[in-house]
Amino acid sequence: MLRTYHIPLLAVLVALFMGCGRARYDARLVQADSLMWTAPDSALATLAAIDSATCS
Repeated sequence: MLRTYHIPLLAVLVALFMGCGRARYDARLVQADSLMWTAPDSALATLAAIDSATCS
């Protein structure tokens, strides 16, 4: 009976290690977020300048 807990436990541990990894994001997204309420046109221009290939 104890062996049946190994597989779900291993799956949970793997999910925790994969999910808690360092997030990769573009610093321009943070800049656009900070400009969103004060200068929405500048935020939109910043978002438009980000190439979609760099986000993936």
